[in-house]
This record gives sequence, C-alpha cells and structure tokens, in this order.
Amino acid sequence: MHIKKIIFLFILISISLFPKNVTFFISDKENNPISEAYVSFNDVIKKSNNFGVVNFDTIENKGNILIEKIGFNTYTETINISSSDNFKIILNQNYKYYMNLFEGADFDYSFDKEPNADFGLIKDAVINIYKNQIFYKSVNFSNKEVLFDIEDGIYTFVIYIQGEKPFIIENIFFSSKNKSYFNIFIPLKLSKISGIVKSDEALIGKAKITLNGLNGTIEAFSDIEGNFSLTVPNGFYKITINKAGYKEISQEINIEGKKDSLSYNLEEIPSIIKGRILNNKGQGIKNEGFYIKNKEKDIFIKTDSNGFYEASVYSGLAFLKINILGYFPTGRVEKIDSFSSKTIDDIILTEKIGSISGTVTNGVIPIPNSIVKLYDFKGNYYASTKSDSKGFFIIDSIRSDIEYFIEIENSNYFKYKSPSFVINNGKNKNFTIILKNHNANFILEIKTNKSVSLKNIEVFINKNKFLLDSNGMINDSIQSDNKVDSLLIEIPSLGVNQVYKVENLGKEPYLITINF
Repeated sequence: MHIKKIIFLFILISISLFPKNVTFFISDKENNPISEAYVSFNDVIKKSNNFGVVNFDTIENKGNILIEKIGFNTYTETINISSSDNFKIILNQNYKYYMNLFEGADFDYSFDKEPNADFGLIKDAVINIYKNQIFYKSVNFSNKEVLFDIEDGIYTFVIYIQGEKPFIIENIFFSSKNKSYFNIFIPLKLSKISGIVKSDEALIGKAKITLNGLNGTIEAFSDIEGNFSLTVPNGFYKITINKAGYKEISQEINIEGKKDSLSYNLEEIPSIIKGRILNNKGQGIKNEGFYIKNKEKDIFIKTDSNGFYEASVYSGLAFLKINILGYFPTGRVEKIDSFSSKTIDDIILTEKIGSISGTVTNGVIPIPNSIVKLYDFKGNYYASTKSDSKGFFIIDSIRSDIEYFIEIENSNYFKYKSPSFVINNGKNKNFTIILKNHNANFILEIKTNKSVSLKNIEVFINKNKFLLDSNGMINDSIQSDNKVDSLLIEIPSLGVNQVYKVENLGKEPYLITINF
C-alpha cells in the first residue's frame, strides 16, 4: 500500500510540474480582435498578434494578467488556470472625445457635454487633422459620431465633403478640461433624390442603393414598395443598385437640385430547374416536350436522349404541365428561390396502352411470314412481328393517342403501307390487309387487213402460252414471283417477236396493239 501511495504522489507531482499552454483572445466590445496589446502574465510580457491572440506557458494554477493598449482602459485580473486554459478578455475603449459633423446654417464648432440633437448628421466626410502645421491623423466620418484620442494642444481641421470646397478650422485648442463632445457645424448645398426600384412590374424592397463620390460612400435601401430617398451634397456620383438574385445596375449621375423621377428596373438572374421524366418501366422518355408556367409565361423545354431536362426559370412558383402523347397527363408545382439551382425528383408517367392485330391475305388465302412493321407519325420505328400460318399478326403494349402507320413486306407481293391511324387508350385496332402480287394484267389486240383467221393463233408472252380469240384479242394476266418490268410478245405464225417496257404502257391493264 505504501508503494502505491508513493507512485500516486509521484504522478501528481509530475502532472503539476508539466507546463500548461494558456491562450488569451483580446477584443473590443464589438468582438474585433485587438493586436499589438502589451500583455504581462506572471511577469512575462508579450504582444497580441493580428488575431488578438497571445500564448503563455506556465506550471502555476493561477496567474496575474495586465493588459495595456493605447485608446483602451488598462485591464488587470487574477486568472484561475485550473478551470480553463482559454480566456476571452474584452478591453473597454478610452476615448477623450466624441466628434460629430452637423448640417448647420453657419460654419462653426463647439465643445459640449452631449451631442446637439437639433441638427442632422452629415452623411460622409474625411477630416484631416494637423498639429503645428504637421499632419497628425485622418478621421472618416459616416453619419455617426466618431470616437478619437487627441493630445492637448492647438490643431487645424480640414474637412472634405463631396461637392464642396474644403472647410478649414484653425487654432482649435484641445485640453483635458474641454467637454467630451466636439461638434462641427457646416452649411452644405444638399439635394434630395428619390426613386423606385422594380423588376418588370414587381416592386423590389431591400434593394441597396449606393452613391460613390469623391469623398465617400452614401447608402440607402428601398422600402417594401421599392421606394428610396437620399439627401446628399451636390456633385457627381456613381450610383449602384443591387440586390441578391438580380443583375446589378451601375451608372454615373450628376446630383444638383431636387430629383424625384429616378426609376431602376432590375433584371432578375434566372434560377435553374432540372430533373428527369421516366416511363413506368424506369426508362427515360426521350426527345419529348412539355411546358413550365412561370411568371405568367409558358416555357417550352424538351427532354434529352435519356429523359433529362433543364430550364431557366425565375423565383416564385413554377407549374410543370406534362402532357406527352401516349401517357396520362400529370403536373407538379415547385417553389423556386432566387438565384438557385433545384433538382426535382423523377417524374414517372403511366403509359396509355393499346394494341393492333390483323390478317394478311391475297384476297383469297392467308399469307404467312409477312413482316409487319409499326412506325410512329414521325417515321420512327416502333415494333415489328410476322404473320403466322393463318396470316394473323398482333403487336401489343403500344402507346395510345399517337398516330402510327404499318408497313408489310413479302417478297412475293408489293410492299404495303397503311394510312395513318390512332390507337385509343386500352383499345385494339384490327386490320384486314390484302397484298397485291406481281401479276401483270394486259389486253393484247392484233390488227390486220389480210383475210386470215386469227382465232386460236398461239401467242407467247414472257414464255406463257395464250390463244387469240376470233377478234384477235387476249385479255388475261401473267403470274410472276417478281415484279414485271417488261413484256416479251412472241407470235411464231405471224413472225412477231417484240419487247414492251411496262413503264411505257400506262396503268394496268396494259394495252398492246400489234399491226401486221
């Protein structure tokens, strides 16, 4: 037991002898860091850095701290380090004077105990202070009192205000006996400007109006109805109007005299809305258009090859009106923030499903193995099938409400193309299709002034045997597995052997007259 107590005491002594790092953050009441402050902690002196931070190493559990900085009250305290190793210390400013610039009827100054509330403050000014004709410091004044230190003595103040010649006050005596408020009164040539900020017909509140001139910046904000007003010294300014979500307006303006008719129209920066449209199989619906209603405008957009879409819209409500042929229509309302990008959840459309079926014949018997192809009204291939042994075909799972046409191919028949048609939702459209083969219908007439009988004279047309009637005519057709391009007519007994191009014979039945 004695050995354990000795080890425990050794650990405690070791811990107490191990140095601690103590951090102090030094700031003013507005939480602004104070740099270059002299900090003395247990007789060790350091300066705070640009972030108002200073560090010390110590093995003590307590310590005395002393902080000094020109313009601030001296700070002293005993710090208990055992409870924490990070401390925030606030220094109180120690100013001798509070300076105000007022709009006065005459150029004058006074020392007072309290600011004079009977006059309006000047918006912006730069004050250069000289002591014994040597520059001492420069002070910026912006519509609020300025706190500053100054040594006892006689000074000259030079005041610069935009649109005015410099105002000079000489031989001002400052001493610790003076009252704390130093007020300067300046007669200015001021103008009131007012106007309105809007975007199209919408009034824009909280828009920032900034006037930049030679001697400073003047700012104001529009009210809830977009109105603003400023009282400023005469002169040239650059006026800037901006608000988050709108394109900034900036232009030169000469303010001299009253202006009541300024109007600025801000152009809203569009937001982005994007997403994807799918069918109920999870496939993107490609190259289809729909409308988004936004700001009383209908914006037309199209999906890409994977069903994605993207559009520029403006803040407010966006109504997605999706009415794509072959699908049940749907809609969605989205709230759009200014100058934003919003991705909408996938929109899944339910297809309107129908089918087509039919029978392919030559007018008498069914034609099997005919290839039936379905195309939409744009000529895009949709589906295909083959007729069975009974000439029957069917294509199902077809989107409704779209115009289609079908084509049928069979090597023994002419290619067939149907008129366009529409499949109503949930319905089947049935066809009976008669294919024409490659037969060539013709009428052959033999004319002669010889007294010979033409009846039963043998005629060979494309090697097919026919017999003339008593009038020397044949009205028949040639059966062929391929398209007939020409007719070879041979009449051995009459010495006829001649080829006729069907394209030169007009429409069927082809009429051929032979004289001999």
